[in-house]
Amino acid sequence: MKIIAIYTTLLFLKIVWIPNADLSFWLLMAMVFDFFTGYIKAWRIKEARTSSGIRKTVTKLIQYLGALVLVMLFQNALKEEAWSKLLDDGVIVFMIFAEIVSICENLMAIAPDSLVTKYLFKPLHALLTLAIEKKGAVVKNNQHDQSSR
Repeated sequence: MKIIAIYTTLLFLKIVWIPNADLSFWLLMAMVFDFFTGYIKAWRIKEARTSSGIRKTVTKLIQYLGALVLVMLFQNALKEEAWSKLLDDGVIVFMIFAEIVSICENLMAIAPDSLVTKYLFKPLHALLTLAIEKKGAVVKNNQHDQSSR
């Protein structure tokens, strides 16, 4: 009886939104590349590779899918065509952005003294994160500047 009720309910739901296939593909590619660069980073810095890296990736995938389902539910409730494209593409683009920042961090950790890191990955990372530094890093830099005077 439960199954009949579920199927009957699903017949009346009209799916208004399906994610952009191109952006979804690039999100998946960014996640795969982030996973592999994270794995290489762990190998390079001789960090133990355990199942926690895979678990983080699976958790991230579940969070991303959850966000996309929430967007779908929100759009189905609103049925507003004008905002639909901006909302769904915006959410996926933000996820891709987060993956690119993570990939840059992994690549900087893989070869920290490389010229490519110095002239490409570090400036790109600073640009993407608007050069936001951790509070402790700013304090250390200020202390270093004062001690060199």
